[in-house]
Amino acid sequence: MNNFPDSQTPAYHNMGEWSKAIDQVGAPKLEGLAEKLNRTKADYIQEFEALNLPTYARYIEPLAEFLTRDAVRDEGMNTPTLWFQLIPRSADMQKHTMLDVSDDQISTETKRLIDEQDIDKYDILVSEFLPNKYGGQMVIDETNRVEVYFGEGKEADYSTGEKTPEYHVGNSDPTGTFKYSFDDVGLREAAWRVIDATATESDAGSFAKAHHPGYYEFALCGDDLRPIFLDYRPYSADSPYQLPE
Repeated sequence: MNNFPDSQTPAYHNMGEWSKAIDQVGAPKLEGLAEKLNRTKADYIQEFEALNLPTYARYIEPLAEFLTRDAVRDEGMNTPTLWFQLIPRSADMQKHTMLDVSDDQISTETKRLIDEQDIDKYDILVSEFLPNKYGGQMVIDETNRVEVYFGEGKEADYSTGEKTPEYHVGNSDPTGTFKYSFDDVGLREAAWRVIDATATESDAGSFAKAHHPGYYEFALCGDDLRPIFLDYRPYSADSPYQLPE
């Protein structure tokens, strides 16, 4: 039996509508946005972990402390390669991300990317990594509206706008029924596992469930399309990650 709600072919807005809505956000809403985004990992990592979503083992610390480590990996990091992100503490400095790197490459690439005099101006996030078969984003608002956009390949290609999502799942129908823009049963099940992971504890396992509001970035990994959540930001009325009207 399928473990996701039955659905019909959606009569939804096109795949670019959400992106267009974000592009049309007025300047007042963007004030201070760069600083907020640069602080995202450090500010929200504890709240992200409290959601108990399937994710990678990872840690974040000042870059200067990282460079004194004898070992790159924390306990429990078991993937063949890792990914890392250099997070500036100032909004006017560049963030750097590298995927699928060996332990040795992290220190080497960090020293190549960051001038020695700037080391104290960065934090570093180090995480497990598995190649993404699919990647995408999901937004859940406070009315329990869920919209998921994803496509083949790296999640980062979609969150940065390099690629247009190929697939969409949403429940903006007045009945709250989830609709899918694709027919593949295995892919539908994988997408439903992403959505279901955000169900509040009291509603887990129920089709009539509430979901924790927020903006999520995720990947589907391996032959079993295992969902891995990569990032989370709380939903709020002034969030730049609002759903289209």
